[in-house]
Amino acid sequence: MAVIAATISVAAQADDIISRFTIRDAGQFAVDTAMGGTVARNSVISTSTPGGIGEERDHLTSVAVGGNIGLGSGFEARLSVPYLRNRYDVDVNTPVPGNFSNKIEQWGDALVSLKYRVFRSGNGSDEMLINGSVLHHSGTSGFIAIELDYLHSFNDDLSFAVAPRYTKRQGLAPNEVGLGAYMMSKLTPQIRVVPFLYLTRIRSYGFAFADVPNIGDISNVNFSPSSVLEIGLEMRYSPVNSWNLTPRLVAFHQTPIDSSSSNVSGWGTKNGLSASLTLQKEF
Repeated sequence: MAVIAATISVAAQADDIISRFTIRDAGQFAVDTAMGGTVARNSVISTSTPGGIGEERDHLTSVAVGGNIGLGSGFEARLSVPYLRNRYDVDVNTPVPGNFSNKIEQWGDALVSLKYRVFRSGNGSDEMLINGSVLHHSGTSGFIAIELDYLHSFNDDLSFAVAPRYTKRQGLAPNEVGLGAYMMSKLTPQIRVVPFLYLTRIRSYGFAFADVPNIGDISNVNFSPSSVLEIGLEMRYSPVNSWNLTPRLVAFHQTPIDSSSSNVSGWGTKNGLSASLTLQKEF
C-alpha cells in the first residue's frame, strides 16, 4: 500500500511570489500561464525489516492557466486550473523483488483564492495581508489554506516578507503548518530576484481499515510527523511594460515518515528539485 506524502508546499505552487504579495486596485487584472516540473527520490522502509526495502521515484509535470482581478476595498481574487501529469515508480528489493508504476494525466481541480489587505502604514513601508485558498476534491488532494503575510519595504528596491500558513486537507491526508521568508530585490528596472526559504511541518495522521487479503491487519495505522525544507530562487523579468516572465527553481528535503504497522511501509528521506516558468500579462 502506498500513501503519498506532501513534498512541495502550497505556497511554492501558487502564483509567482511578487504577485502573491500584491493587491491590485479595482478593475485591474492579470492573466498567466505556468509550466512546471518536479522530480523526487526517496527510499521505502519497513517496520519489520531493518533498513530500506526499496526506492520510490516521483515525476510531476504541470501546465496551469490562471488570473487575478482587483475587487476594490483591499480585496483581490484569483482562479487557476492546472493540467497534471504524474508518474511514480516503486522498486522493492525484499521480501519479494518487484516494481510498480502508476501514471495519471488529467485536468486538476480549480484553485480559488481571495486576498485582503488588513493593514498598510501611512508611508506604505509596512503591510499585512490575509490570503485564503480553497480547492475541493473528492479524494485527498483538496484543502483549505489560510496564510497571513507581513511585508516590510526598506526602500523602493528592497523588501522582506514573512508568511505563516495553515493547511487543512481532505480525507486521510495530513494537515500542515508552514512558514516562509522572502527577500525581494530590484536589480535593474526590468529584473527582480526573490530568494526564499519555506519550512513545512506535516502533522502525524492515521487511518483504520479492516483486514486486507494477502496483506493482513492494517487497522489503526499511524504515520509519524515529517518536515519539508525548501530553498528557492525566483526571478521576474519584465522586458516591456505589463509583461512578466518568471522562472523559479526550488530544492527540497523531507524527513522520513515512520509507520506504526509491520504491514504498511514507511518512507525514508526524500530529496527533489522543482522548476517552473510563468508568463504573465497585466492589464
